[in-house]
Amino acid sequence: MASREIYLTADLLSAGYWNYLREDITVALIEQRSLMITLSGQNAPPEPTDDLDFANSITFLLGKIINRCLSIDSPALDLLEWEAMKADLDNWKSSLPPSFDVIETPGLRIQSSFPSIWALRSWHGNNPSNEPFAFSF
Repeated sequence: MASREIYLTADLLSAGYWNYLREDITVALIEQRSLMITLSGQNAPPEPTDDLDFANSITFLLGKIINRCLSIDSPALDLLEWEAMKADLDNWKSSLPPSFDVIETPGLRIQSSFPSIWALRSWHGNNPSNEPFAFSF
């Protein structure tokens, strides 16, 4: 999967690609290294139209940032490159649909210094039941 060229569509191979990429990101962050998978413009998700596309888009951006920042012998980021990465992230965030909003529920949970947030979508967290759930930071 890491070396194979993938043409992403809504099929099992594409689902496997996104799963592999997320696992690769997890291991890369733990081991503080670049990804095993090669990210290219061909593997970029399409222009987001639904929640899954937005989730895949941020995964792809994170992978690109990890590859740039954690590659062996990679030079330090210059200001223009840093601002370009930040602009990509800001554009992603500003284009999110309302379904990505969380519902803050102060006072409904145990008092904490951290806010309690209700998540209504399964991708907000590890929630296979698709039932609303709460977590604190």
